[in-house]
Amino acid sequence: MIEILIMDDSSDKIESLKSEIFPIFQNGEIVVEVAHSLVAGRTKMQKKNL
Repeated sequence: MIEILIMDDSSDKIESLKSEIFPIFQNGEIVVEVAHSLVAGRTKMQKKNL
């Protein structure tokens, strides 16, 4: 399982990245999480002990 955390406040950029990533991993072997700020991203990473 591959986990990706996208940290960006632009919804357009996030959707663009997702549209490039998902076709590569079509079998559900990827999880993409989104954080709209660095603080939110850091919090998500700390919860996963990264």
